Amino acid sequence: MFAILIIAGLVVITGLAFLVNLTLGIILAIVTLWAVFSINIIKPEEMGVLVLLGKPIKFCDSGIRFVPWFPGCYIKRFPKKMYNLDFPARKVISKKEKPYGAQVLTVDSVAYLRFPRDDNLIKILQSEIPTDDRGLMDWVEEKIVSTIRVVVSGLHWQAAVENLEDVEEDVTAHLKRNNALLDVGFVPECIDITIKEIRLPSELEVALICVDRQRLQAEAAPYEATQRVIETMGSLIQMMAEATGKSKKKVQQEIDGDPELKKRFQEISSDLVRRRMAIDGNSFVDIRVPGASGLQELSMALVAALKRMPMGGSSKGGKPGKKGEGEPEAPDILGQVETA
Repeated sequence: MFAILIIAGLVVITGLAFLVNLTLGIILAIVTLWAVFSINIIKPEEMGVLVLLGKPIKFCDSGIRFVPWFPGCYIKRFPKKMYNLDFPARKVISKKEKPYGAQVLTVDSVAYLRFPRDDNLIKILQSEIPTDDRGLMDWVEEKIVSTIRVVVSGLHWQAAVENLEDVEEDVTAHLKRNNALLDVGFVPECIDITIKEIRLPSELEVALICVDRQRLQAEAAPYEATQRVIETMGSLIQMMAEATGKSKKKVQQEIDGDPELKKRFQEISSDLVRRRMAIDGNSFVDIRVPGASGLQELSMALVAALKRMPMGGSSKGGKPGKKGEGEPEAPDILGQVETA
């Protein structure tokens, strides 16, 4: 009887031990399974915020993270990439100053934005800022564009168009100093603005082209006048040389040696330059004036001869016209000058 009791006790103890071991095994398996599911791996291109029972706890960078496998415990992931937000061009009114006053400028801009890599990411999570490109662009667009509008509207249109880098620096500084993006967790290092282009109204562009053309013409006027004088005086000397059978050098020497002849030569040259400029400007109708005499007659004859030279046409060849038409023959220039 005693042996039976001993055997029964051993059986009970063995059963209890088995149950205990089984229970411990099950508990160990559950704990192991729970621990395995609590391990989270944040990818190299990601970062996140640890949330325990609905409360953001801390910033988590890339790597292995232990997150209790329990309802309400997780890691909210954010991309580390730099977002390229290309905003549509916006109209901005510049500062009202002379010249041309205020103008409606078209500003084309791009924002480069990334999420902060520190505990500021918790504020980003609490502000429910979207992480997809379209959603983020819609969320930040008005905040950035309003800053661009404030900066550009304080500039004269010429300063805004000619100094894009300065405009970029002013906009970026304004964003980093006072902007709603800073209130929701973004930091200055995460924000960069590029002004691609600031376009003027088409009417002002046309007006500026006309102004530049007039300025260039005014700058070129002294050079053109000098060239006209050189060409005209050279043509006169050439014609005088051909009319007298002398070389141009000889004719030049005679003019330089006779003060009175030199003075008359300069007067004729000056008159011819004015007449030629009038002809080129289509404001000189006819160089033949009935009843002209003296210096006027001589000047007109020289202009007519000048028009037949290489710059204006050939003095030889061509069919003769009717009486009163055609071009007069080259006169004896030197003789007229000397007898005048």
